[in-house]
Amino acid sequence: MITSIHPISDLRRNTNEIMGKIEKDEKVFITRNGRCIAVMLSMDTYNELSNEEHTVISKEIREREKELRITPDGKEVRKSSRHQTVQKV
Repeated sequence: MITSIHPISDLRRNTNEIMGKIEKDEKVFITRNGRCIAVMLSMDTYNELSNEEHTVISKEIREREKELRITPDGKEVRKSSRHQTVQKV
């Protein structure tokens, strides 16, 4: 994936050109006073990144569910070596 860096003034003057780069699947970094303030990317790239993040979060949730169970009435059931504890969440 190609990356380009543009000052915010370029975004104001050359919006169509920069949007064309994004549509070609480039990441565009926008700067103000030499510091990056934003990243623009295509919806396809955004969705791919969101799906990857969702996969990581889902895995973390599954791992957490192994340690912790929530009953239908909102109580937390923790597994312990001797017995189960039920707490109101």
